Amino acid sequence: MTRSTPSLLIVLVMITSSMLGVVSWVPQPASALTFDVDTTEDLLGSGSNLAILDKMVVSDGSISLDTEVYEIDDTAWSDVNADGIVVDGQNLPKLDLASHWTTYPGYGNDGNFMHSAVWDRDNSQVLVYGGVHDASGSRFVHNDIWAYNPISQSWSQKQTVDRAKFLHSAVWADNFHMMIVWGGITVIGSDQYLLNETLIYYPANNSWTLAAPCPWGGKVLHTASWDSANNQMLVVGGTPDGTWANVTGELWAFRPGTNSWHRLPSLSSTHERGGAASFWDTQSEMLIVFGGRKGDNNPMSSVWSFKPSTNSWSQRGNAPVSRFFHSMGWDPIGNKGFSYGGLTATAMTSRLYEYSPLADTWRQMENAPDARYWSAFIWDSAHSLGLVFAGAAETGNPPLTSYNDVMTYRKDVPFVTEGWLTSPYFDVNGILSVGQLSWGPASQPTSCGPDAVRFQVASSSRQEVPSNFVGPDGTPSTYFTDPSGTDVGDHHFGAGRIAYRMYFQTDDDTITPSIDGVSLGVIRYSTKGTYTSPVYDLGQVRSTMDRITYRSQIPPDVNTNLVKVTVRIRTSQSSDMSGASSWETVDKDDSSINTPYGQFFQFEVIINTDSQGRHLTPTFSGISIEYNTPPVLTGGLIDKIDGYRSTWFTYTITYTDVDNDEPTMKNIYIDGVPNAMSSPDLDFTDGAAYSFSKLLSLGEHEFFFEFSDGKNTVRDPPVGVFTGPEILNRDPVPLI
Repeated sequence: MTRSTPSLLIVLVMITSSMLGVVSWVPQPASALTFDVDTTEDLLGSGSNLAILDKMVVSDGSISLDTEVYEIDDTAWSDVNADGIVVDGQNLPKLDLASHWTTYPGYGNDGNFMHSAVWDRDNSQVLVYGGVHDASGSRFVHNDIWAYNPISQSWSQKQTVDRAKFLHSAVWADNFHMMIVWGGITVIGSDQYLLNETLIYYPANNSWTLAAPCPWGGKVLHTASWDSANNQMLVVGGTPDGTWANVTGELWAFRPGTNSWHRLPSLSSTHERGGAASFWDTQSEMLIVFGGRKGDNNPMSSVWSFKPSTNSWSQRGNAPVSRFFHSMGWDPIGNKGFSYGGLTATAMTSRLYEYSPLADTWRQMENAPDARYWSAFIWDSAHSLGLVFAGAAETGNPPLTSYNDVMTYRKDVPFVTEGWLTSPYFDVNGILSVGQLSWGPASQPTSCGPDAVRFQVASSSRQEVPSNFVGPDGTPSTYFTDPSGTDVGDHHFGAGRIAYRMYFQTDDDTITPSIDGVSLGVIRYSTKGTYTSPVYDLGQVRSTMDRITYRSQIPPDVNTNLVKVTVRIRTSQSSDMSGASSWETVDKDDSSINTPYGQFFQFEVIINTDSQGRHLTPTFSGISIEYNTPPVLTGGLIDKIDGYRSTWFTYTITYTDVDNDEPTMKNIYIDGVPNAMSSPDLDFTDGAAYSFSKLLSLGEHEFFFEFSDGKNTVRDPPVGVFTGPEILNRDPVPLI
C-alpha cells in the first residue's frame, strides 16, 4: 500500500492594537494565545475506501475527528464453545463462558403464545393453560392444561375445560391449593368474546369450577399476581375492548375466601397501561408492575409498587429498558424478580433482567437463546430455575408462528475453563485509522493464570466476513493482552468490516475469566470539514491585525482547487459575535488585512479533499494568536499656563504598560517638533512619569504626547492638540 507524505498546517495570527485615547478599562498583560489541535496522520484510503475527513468535532478549542467506538450490544456476540453468550453495552454482567440456558421440548405438536403458566408449589410442577397458535393463516385457541416437571423435563396432560381462551391471566393461590384463571378472549365460530368469568383449577382432584365473575366486565392485556399476604389475586391495567386507546390503570382484587371482587386504588391516568408484567414481592409484601404501553407505540420503562398495607401506589426508579408483552417471575429465596423477553418499540428481545426491589436496581443476566414475546416466565423456587414457556416467534398482527419448548435458566452452572467468543462484524465503510482495543476489568483472579483474557482483530472488505484474526503485529500467533488499551496498528487499514475475538483460558477449573466491557475505536473521515474556533476576548476596545501566516504541505500531483485549506477571520465588539464583520479569507502570509477593529476575535479553518482521488487530507496542526496590549498615557499636562521667554516650562505625562515594555518612542510634540522625554522609573506596569523642560518663544503654543511600545503607538490627546502656554511679549521687571 502506498502512502503519501503527511501534511502539516500551522496558522499564526499577529494582532496589534491602538487605543481610542485614555479610556476606562483595566489593561491586561499581553500573551500569545496558542490553540493545539489534534493532528491526523496518514489519511490515505484504498480501493472504495477514500481518504475522507468526516464530521469534524470541536472540543475544548481543538479539532478532533469523529471517533466511533464499537462496544458490546444486545447482538454483539456469537459463541463457539458455549450457547447464547450475550452481554450488553449499558449493563455489563460478568461473563461466564458456560451458558446458563438449556432448551427442552414442549408439549403436543403445536406452538403456543398468549397462554398462562403458574408454579404449583404443592406438586413442584408448572401448570400451562390456554393460549393460541396460528398455522396457515387460521387461528387455533387451546382449552387444554398441561403439567411440566422441571427435573424430569416431562409433560402430562390434565383435565381440559370447556372454555378455550387466550390473553387471560392466571395465578397460583398458595393457601387454597388452586390455580385461578380470569379474563381473556374466547372464540366461538368466527366470533371473539371478551370474558369476565373466573375459573378455578384444583390439581388435587384434577377438576375445574366457576367462581364469581368480575362485576365490572372482562379485560385483556392486563397483568395479575397473587398477594400471599392478603390471600387475593391483584389484577392491574389492561383494556376492556382490546384497544390501546382505552387501556386503564385500574386495580382489582379477587378474594377466593369470600368469592368476591373489590376495587382498589388505580394508577394515575398518565401511567395507565396494557401489556405490562408483574410479580408479588414476598419480602416487602408488595406488588411490582413494570413496563407496558398506552395509546402510542412507545413501551414504558417505569416501575410501580402497590402496598396493600397502606393501600397506595409508589413509583420506583425506571428500568434500564422499555418493554411490553414481556413476562416476569419472583424468586422468593434470592428475593429477586426476573423480566424476560417482550417487545421494544421495534423488535423482539431475548434479554433477561434481574431486579432487586429492596435496592431498586436492575442487572442484565445472560440472554436467552431466542427472542420472543407473549411467553410465560416462571420461577421454580424448589430447584432455583427460571422457566420460559413457548411464545410468539415473530412480530405481526397476529404472529403466524410460535415456539413449542421450555427454555431453562440456571443461576449456577459449571464453568468452562477455556474457549472463545467472536463479535459480529461491524460495517466501518471508509475508516482510515483504527484506534485502540481495550476491555475491563483490568485484572483477573491470580488463579486464572497469565493472559486469562486475550484478543485478536480481523478485517475484510465490505463484501466479505472478517475471519483473519491477528494480534498487534498482524500475525495470528500474537494477541492483545493489555486491558487498558493497545493500538491496533495499520494491519486493518482501509477495512470495510472489522470484528474481534476474545480468548478465555484459566489454570483454575473452578472459575472462568470474566470481562465487563470491550471497545474498539476507529476514526472515520469525509471529504471536508470546518472548524470554527471559540470567541476570544483580546481585552482591548480596538484591535488591528497586522499579519497572518500559516503553513500547509499539500501532497504533490493533486488538484489544488479541490485539495486545500482555507483560513478565515472575523471580529466583533460583542462577545456573542453579534454584528461581526464578514469572514475575510487570508493568505498564507498576508499583511493586507481589511478586517475592521474588534475586541472579540474568531477564526475558521476549512479543509477540503478530492473525493474522487486517493489523496492525503490536509490536516490542521495548530494555531497561534499573538497580540499586544497597547500602553496607556494618562495625566498629560504642563506646569504653567503662561510665562516669559526666560521661563522654563515642564511637560509631564504617565506611561503605563502592563507588559512592562519600555517605550521605543517617547515624544512631546511642541508646535509640531518632537522632543524626547525622560524618566528615571523603569517599572512601567504601575506607571512611569516622563518629563521634558524647555524655554519657549513669544506667543501661543500647542503640544501633544506620542509614545510607542514598539508595536502600538498611543497619543494624548487621541486627536487634536493641547493649547498653551502663552509667552508674554516682555520679560518681568527685575526686583531691586
